[in-house]
Formats: sequence, structure tokens, C-alpha cells
Amino acid sequence: MTEGLSARQIAKEIFSSKMAVLDALVRFGIPIREAHYHHGHPSQPRFGQKYQKKKLINNREEQRAIRIIKYLRDKGLSMRHIARLLGEMKIATKNQGKRWHPEMVRRILGQINFTDN
Repeated sequence: MTEGLSARQIAKEIFSSKMAVLDALVRFGIPIREAHYHHGHPSQPRFGQKYQKKKLINNREEQRAIRIIKYLRDKGLSMRHIARLLGEMKIATKNQGKRWHPEMVRRILGQINFTDN
């Protein structure tokens, strides 16, 4: 049996429910991965980074967007105004096609490890 599968993956393989799998794991004393502990890399890297050949590297286009966001914020623009401008400039979000929102701008500004490329 393959180790490291989620309860959902096991349930799918044996045509059962996720809860039935979890109950059986507990009943037989099989440890369950804690919910907050991911298995592998996060599904989506931070804005400004991407995976290439399983390595985390800087995404040039997103790094450029980060520099623009920082510049506009330093000029005193609100996060709402920056989000609107990014949309008008047709700068892509991490999820292509979604609109920019002030919260997205706030999160990007909150990133500690800003790197200049």
C-alpha cells in the first residue's frame, strides 16, 4: 500500500467515504497527518515566485508588479487605487483572469522577502 495518501485519496481508491476511512484509521491506531501540515510544497507559491522543475524561483513578471505596487504605495496611493491601476495596466494576478483587490495588494506589500530582479 502506498503511504502518504490523504483520507480523500484512500476513500476514492476503495470506493468509500472520507469519514469512513478516517474512522478506520483511528480504530486501527494508524496516525493521521495533522490538518495544518501540508504534504509536499504548497499548492501555490507566493506572488513573485513560481515553481520550475520543482524548484522555487522568482517570477520576473510578478516581481515587476511588486516593484510597481511598492512604488505606487510609496507615492501615497491607497490600496484600492493601486488595485484599480493594476487592473487598468492589465497586470495579471497570480490567478490569471481574477481582478485585483485591495486585500491582494495589502498581502503583497506585507511580504517580507521582497527580492529585486
